[in-house]
Amino acid sequence: MEYLLAKRVLPASKFYRLSRNARRQAFTASRIAAFHVIEKVHQSIVLAGKEGHSFRKWASGLGPVFDKAGITGLSDHYLRILFQNSIMGAFNEAKNEIYAQTDPEEFPLREFHTVEDERVRSSHAKLNGFIAGRDDRIWKRLSPPLDHGCRCTTSMVHKNEDVKPSKKKLTISGRGFGFVSGSRRRRPVAPRIPKAPKVKLPADDATSGIPVSRSLKIPRRGAAHQVFSAVLQAIDDTHDDGRLSAIPVKVNRSKRALGQYQYRIDSGAAVKINVSSLGNQQHMTLAHEVGHFLDHHGIGRSGVFASSAGLLDDFLKAVKGSKAYQSILERIDNPKITVTETFFYLADRRYIKYLLDETELWARAYAQYIAVRSKNPLMLKELQQELASIRESPGKIFTQWEEKDFEPIAKEIDEIFKKLGWLK
Repeated sequence: MEYLLAKRVLPASKFYRLSRNARRQAFTASRIAAFHVIEKVHQSIVLAGKEGHSFRKWASGLGPVFDKAGITGLSDHYLRILFQNSIMGAFNEAKNEIYAQTDPEEFPLREFHTVEDERVRSSHAKLNGFIAGRDDRIWKRLSPPLDHGCRCTTSMVHKNEDVKPSKKKLTISGRGFGFVSGSRRRRPVAPRIPKAPKVKLPADDATSGIPVSRSLKIPRRGAAHQVFSAVLQAIDDTHDDGRLSAIPVKVNRSKRALGQYQYRIDSGAAVKINVSSLGNQQHMTLAHEVGHFLDHHGIGRSGVFASSAGLLDDFLKAVKGSKAYQSILERIDNPKITVTETFFYLADRRYIKYLLDETELWARAYAQYIAVRSKNPLMLKELQQELASIRESPGKIFTQWEEKDFEPIAKEIDEIFKKLGWLK
């Protein structure tokens, strides 16, 4: 299980930005938003592999974890695929290591096998019995698992066996394990605009007192309308927005990003906000993305992130003095996270740096600020579920703040909104 243990644990938004080969060295659970729950799922699979647990025993052990995190709706089919991908990946990687130690002259060929039952995909069945040289480049594409739920394997062929490399030309359909179904076109993600010179916050009378909800066009019906309306009402109850352009809020089923604020690279104009219906914290996710929108177009100069332009220095000082921030910062120098006396893993440094980004610090704090100041029960419930999940995790990387830890930060946001003339 060393292969599984060495995998980098990533949120889905980070995992799906990797190349296919890089994904083989990483782990995620695409339908789970809370990073610390993904960590727990990874740990449980590693332990299940070491102790030889069945899928049923593994899945039953995760029930309390999901209950505490408020995660529902994960089907047996999804969990089985997640479990099977991980175990089969580790199994085949272990075989590859054994193959690498065999004598090339004794075992010159390699053969592809399916389990030959009615569940085998037709595209995989066509590959059954395919033989090629052990070092043939084709094995870079044919190394199982090929797709989600793939149970195929390969074996080495001894020189005394009366077989020869396959003559038929391979045509491999599909995009292979680790790719997301749907359009091949990448969704445009705008890079951060470079830091701009410091500018002053507008005077108190610069606000127009327009509610934020008038600047965000949400679906008119359905479950998304109910979720988004509740969040916008919580924001409107807390503050106004000054002058903002109107953008749509769209709902999708993205596994790559459970929430996303998009804007044009050339002009900096805001485009839209996306919220995935697959997330289990959609209220906090929308508030988070609205935080990015306000940071980019509401607080300072339009098209420049105020948090990166030096406008929110007092706020950032309060954030960096919090225990939550320190819990993230310490993982830069001390990435080792101990689970048991014999089991540990390393926190992903790139994810840690992402959490420390000034725009992300603002967006996470803004979402919590709206939940706390509006006292919206749904947002507070999601916040408490996230905090409970973090407390139970071995790494205890606090992406949100405990109540007392957050008080100085909330007061700084109050001051920002008072100066803007937004505070209710």
